[in-house]
Amino acid sequence: MRRQVPGKDLRWGLTRLTAVASGLLALLIGLIFGFMLWAINGMRDSADARKETRMGVVETERFEQLLANLETGQRGFVITKQDVFLQPWRAALKAFPTQSREFQEHATSPGQKRLAEKITRGVDSYIRTYSIPLVSAAQRGDPNVSSLLTTARGKRLADVLRADFTHYMTTERELLDERTDTATSNADRAVIAASAGLGASILLIVAFAVYQSRAIVRPARKAAAVAKQIADGDLSVRMETTGPAEIGALGASFNTMVRSLQESRGRTEAARRRLRLLYNTSVSVGTTLDVEQTARELVQVVVPQFADFATVDLLTPVHGEVPQAGAGELQRIAVGGIRENHPFRPVGTRRTPPPTTLYARSLSTRLGHIEADLRTSTSWRAGDPEYAERILDEGVHSLISAPMLSRGDTMGVLSFWRSRQDEPFDEEDVSLAEELAAKGAVAIDNARRYTRERSTALTLQRSLLPQRLPEQAAVEVASRYLPTGELGGVGGDWFDVIPLS
Repeated sequence: MRRQVPGKDLRWGLTRLTAVASGLLALLIGLIFGFMLWAINGMRDSADARKETRMGVVETERFEQLLANLETGQRGFVITKQDVFLQPWRAALKAFPTQSREFQEHATSPGQKRLAEKITRGVDSYIRTYSIPLVSAAQRGDPNVSSLLTTARGKRLADVLRADFTHYMTTERELLDERTDTATSNADRAVIAASAGLGASILLIVAFAVYQSRAIVRPARKAAAVAKQIADGDLSVRMETTGPAEIGALGASFNTMVRSLQESRGRTEAARRRLRLLYNTSVSVGTTLDVEQTARELVQVVVPQFADFATVDLLTPVHGEVPQAGAGELQRIAVGGIRENHPFRPVGTRRTPPPTTLYARSLSTRLGHIEADLRTSTSWRAGDPEYAERILDEGVHSLISAPMLSRGDTMGVLSFWRSRQDEPFDEEDVSLAEELAAKGAVAIDNARRYTRERSTALTLQRSLLPQRLPEQAAVEVASRYLPTGELGGVGGDWFDVIPLS
């Protein structure tokens, strides 16, 4: 019986709490009007502060747009060399002093003011040390403006500024939310005070009881139902985040947990698919010691699990000694995809890739490279515009080229293309492509070495045979050499003709 006492006391405590709250509401009716005036005054102050914060948000967005105009203008000019892209760039330079001053004036706190000054200095430095020199160099025709180093430097500077803008905007929005909550709270207090001024004490007690039911009991029941769905494996459900701050925070935390589980499941499934693909490559590629057949097996494994089309190009000569990295030309030995009438060059095509293409870059850097959107790529089109348009017309939109490396040698390039799959390749796909290319390269290298060594063995064996047949008056001599084992290439009987008399 003693174990039931705490529960009974808790139940009575809630009842007493409700009764006390009702009594206090009745006693405080006389003070509600003063409280209402105070709440109205707080609403006015909160509204003014909220207006100031909104102005700060607007000025921040304008200033961040200025930076975007700078980037867009300079990038467009560097790529196209057309002066029309410099119009927004020049307008942004002209507007910088005024917008930076207004941006700093609307900072809503000392901390925000310091951050606004830092952002202003950063944008000013970006203009003076990178943007203006970059445009000037482009106007002079300096080829280094399009280099990866220059582009990466500009991206790094812009990313730092965007991070500061994001931090600044986040803080401003938090201030706005806080002030909005304050204004809302003051409005609620004013409404409660006005209602209390009418003397509706009993109605307020009933509303309090209804509030408890809707704000606590009902969300708790919904949470239990959602938790059961999650336990059954449905990770798409979400809790409502409306209601009091505590209940809303509980719902938000619950949803964050479910999203985390969903993302973990997605990452696990993606990792499982990648491992399965690598496993299939290991067991399905290299079943023969024929170079062309091994390349075809590699294409069959990656399509359509990873790509819609795949091509294998080896440095020439395909058979024999491995050429030096980047030397010679590429010969296509395998191509395949989700349909037969593909737009790619056929097997046997030989071509020296231009330096700007992904093929050449993969061979020279020995790293995988990606063109996430072929429709916007200028370097990829430059190699062969007509061929590129034919590929784009077939719906191909994304490409990864990975070098085929084996035992320190560069064998060639394995390329992956997507058309039916809507999602473009990303950086994680590049690492998988490099692993697939490496596994395929080892299998092709084994086949190439076998072919070379077998040819060498056969040549040596035939060189050991008599170079000509002996001449005999009594008989006509003929010969044939046939190894006993096709794979080993060895065996057979030696012959000679010796006269007995």
